[in-house]
Amino acid sequence: METQPSASKTGTYVYCVLPGTAKKASFRTPPIGANGAKRKPRLVRDGDLAALVSDVPLTEYDPSRANLAAHEGLLDEALENSDVLPMRFGTVAGNDSEVVGFLRSKHDALVRFLEGVKGKAELNVKVMWDRNRIFAEILVEEPKLKGLLGASGGAARAPDDNTLELGRAVFEAMERKREAEAKRIVDQLRGFATDVSVNRLLSEDMILNASFLVERSKIPLFDEQVRALSAAETNRLVFKYVGPLPPYSFVNLVIQAQPA
Repeated sequence: METQPSASKTGTYVYCVLPGTAKKASFRTPPIGANGAKRKPRLVRDGDLAALVSDVPLTEYDPSRANLAAHEGLLDEALENSDVLPMRFGTVAGNDSEVVGFLRSKHDALVRFLEGVKGKAELNVKVMWDRNRIFAEILVEEPKLKGLLGASGGAARAPDDNTLELGRAVFEAMERKREAEAKRIVDQLRGFATDVSVNRLLSEDMILNASFLVERSKIPLFDEQVRALSAAETNRLVFKYVGPLPPYSFVNLVIQAQPA
């Protein structure tokens, strides 16, 4: 639950940092904490830097579906017209002066980060596998494991762990295969990116969750490569491809929120 704020206390929610040359724009996405109020996103500028912000009740914000939709929606819109440095979700400054203080105190680092993402966007690739089909491949590749499975009376599919030895052998073989498949995919996409972030796996059947920082001019080439990989792995691997996104995986900025 979100902490209930005092009606008299307001803060400045910070979505992202942009170049100072960023143009003022009209946003379609309602800001966080609007709740029907006529609050609009706006820019706080300081020299060659700016921040996309909105006025909010000064409180802590839970990552609810509505709040995340507002946060990510405004970042997506900002990315349409500018390079952006995403702020961590829930970053609330006490007021605009605190935002300006952040821009000034972190000026050199922010300028350097903006230069690093200039003309680029994040593309995320998640890959899931068919465990039974992959396990059948492993049995062909690793006869020793097939022998252990045969000795246990198992079939050529991902088994329950009937013995300690078999369970350990199956786990290690699956992990080797997972790592090899993930590396192969990353290696085939890495050449289109300026940076890669391999993220935590989100499910047992997921073998890769990677984000690629790609120059916008090269996104069509990256798209084509992902499509080619996916087509070549039909009935074996399933690709989930999302982007372009703000560079969430390559930037982690936060302003210490003031207590409500």
